[in-house]
Amino acid sequence: MAYRRWDQTLLPDGTSQQKWIEEHAGEYTVDEMAVVLSRTKHAIQQKLLKGGLRAKPPGPDVGHGCVEGIRIEKFLKAIKDKPRSRSELSKEFDRSENTIDEAIRTLRSLAYEIIGTETEEVIWSTRTTTAVEPPPTLWDESFGEFLIGSISDLHGGSKWAQFTNMRRCVEEMYVAGVRHILISGDLFAGNGVYRGQIHDLVTSSPTDQVMLIAEYLPEYDDLKYRALGGNHDYAIIKQGGFNPVRALASRRDDIEYVGFDLADVPITPEIDARLWHPMGGVPYAYSYRIQKMAEEVAFAELAKVIEKQKSPKVRFLLAGHLHIRVEFDAGPIFCAQVPCFEGQTPYLKRKGKTPAIGGLILEFQVTSDGVLRQDRVRFLRFAEIPNDYVHYPVPREEEIVLEPWFQLAGEGGEGE
Repeated sequence: MAYRRWDQTLLPDGTSQQKWIEEHAGEYTVDEMAVVLSRTKHAIQQKLLKGGLRAKPPGPDVGHGCVEGIRIEKFLKAIKDKPRSRSELSKEFDRSENTIDEAIRTLRSLAYEIIGTETEEVIWSTRTTTAVEPPPTLWDESFGEFLIGSISDLHGGSKWAQFTNMRRCVEEMYVAGVRHILISGDLFAGNGVYRGQIHDLVTSSPTDQVMLIAEYLPEYDDLKYRALGGNHDYAIIKQGGFNPVRALASRRDDIEYVGFDLADVPITPEIDARLWHPMGGVPYAYSYRIQKMAEEVAFAELAKVIEKQKSPKVRFLLAGHLHIRVEFDAGPIFCAQVPCFEGQTPYLKRKGKTPAIGGLILEFQVTSDGVLRQDRVRFLRFAEIPNDYVHYPVPREEEIVLEPWFQLAGEGGEGE
């Protein structure tokens, strides 16, 4: 293979690889730079070494630290997709089982998907997520008039994220009286979801993307969010077992993580809202995918009635992922394909698709029989803001400065 000079090999935007790596080395890991520059990791490492440059550490920053005297990187490698007992880990790392338990608790608190098995073994999974306890009801009253907000697909970390519109939407919802907002997935852009995605990102770091949403998703004293993970969020788990939605919920008391792909959120003791993040592209008939899910919900609810003599509870089906807006009734169930807060990416341009940007306010009345009446939907529509991401820099953790234990005395005696 012929040698390619760094200063003469150009990227699609006309920038030389030499200039790009000098300006952006610290923003990407070695693996990510290898993708962007189409070079081997060894070549990237040698170039960084010669130029006195440093790459961004891979994965969440905690991956290169220690917990209970154990290197986190080695500990995670020992249990990655392989169930291990505490006694095995105790022997391997020469630590007591209590210390191993403490290390596991610490890593779980840092949003790593470390799952306990039925045989009391643990596994660090990049393929599944731990079960989530069903959230409490939004209201204790069984019937009355209620108001909820519905948003989806924030894609924090994307250059096409619409944070200004997202913040305006949440503010309008709050002013209208909304105090509960349901999020139907894809809070983060993730990385590696599609070929070339790295060029569409402000940052590829999972922790940076978490910081973006934690900083810019509006906070009000009495406003609560319930958040479902989507496929872009799950891409982060597949790469390193780090759950960004769980991490976000640990940073913000007003955000509750309800799981991935599909979750039922109790609205009142009598009715549920089903959050769903489907897979696949936009069908020719926009309502097709959510219609099929509505059928599945109907069959499942009928089975509950037949088998358990329970009253069916799902009254809302709120789906994300497709970046379109569709609303209709399927019997007693209100179905909505929830719009998004990401503009028209190059991928959508190639597909000839224009996203619907905005959120929904759902105003409804529930009878004592658990039946929806007088439901009203308001679509808060927004126009795309070009390059909106430049107004929202990636927040950085505050640097901890340690005070010295001792102060040197001044001239001629003790310091004042």
